[in-house]
Amino acid sequence: LGEVNHFFLIDKEAKIRKLKEIIIKLHQDKISGNDIVMLSDYSIKNSKNFLNEIDVSDYYQIINLTEIKKTDTLLEMKQQKNSIFFSTTSAFQGLESKIVIYLDPLEHEENLSLSDKDNMRAEMLAFNAMGRANTFLYILWDKKYENIYQKKLQLLGALIGERNL
Repeated sequence: LGEVNHFFLIDKEAKIRKLKEIIIKLHQDKISGNDIVMLSDYSIKNSKNFLNEIDVSDYYQIINLTEIKKTDTLLEMKQQKNSIFFSTTSAFQGLESKIVIYLDPLEHEENLSLSDKDNMRAEMLAFNAMGRANTFLYILWDKKYENIYQKKLQLLGALIGERNL
């Protein structure tokens, strides 16, 4: 895993602005869309997925990997440099990408359909998604998870500190 960038955002509008800012920056840096995957615990058709409300067509075309069934079709899509890929977290298991943008991790299971979570807990989906980035990981968290995240980091730091004694 490479560099991790966390953003704790107060509402959907702030998340949309931040996502667009990230995409514009990647495009300005001449990053190929083939190297970018956006993940969410929500399918792209789920009303909780704010990706439906953002237009990035000036920079990349969004291709929904969860709707692609044939490997040949996926290989053809990967040839398009202006394509950025979307997948649900559970559907992206075992795959990697240079850049992963993870939207709304730790959203609770009651908001997900069975096909979105494959009977996995939200925390396991989050862990799985975060480990798929080779170079950059951008995480757009809901602000309500900031304290939980900070407490877990403190606990992890304490555990690592004890092991080094």
